[in-house]
Amino acid sequence: MKAARIVQLLLIVLAAVYLWLFHSANPDYVELPYLFRILPPLPVGLVVVVALLIGWLVGWAPTRLALWRRGRELRRLQAALDEERRRAAADSVPLNPYLTEPEIPVIPDRPYDPSLEDPDAAR
Repeated sequence: MKAARIVQLLLIVLAAVYLWLFHSANPDYVELPYLFRILPPLPVGLVVVVALLIGWLVGWAPTRLALWRRGRELRRLQAALDEERRRAAADSVPLNPYLTEPEIPVIPDRPYDPSLEDPDAAR
């Protein structure tokens, strides 16, 4: 497990313990103003937890959307680059373009037999 994940897990556990202690110290109920008047009175700890989650989501969602957008753009550009490389590459380039099949036997003291496939396999 990466150190950053361990630290995140530790912070989440500490936040949960703190919110539990916060709720134990504040057992009162609150009524939310404005549009939230339709909700019944809620415990203070629940309101704090929901506010923390909404704040985290507001920070997480735009960065995640930007990362997804950049990832899609990177894949598109990588595909375009691969296509351009395929078009620019020669059709079939030998591994060593200067290497050709020898016209004389590899070992000159052996006679060349054209019926054999391998010149080195001559008698």
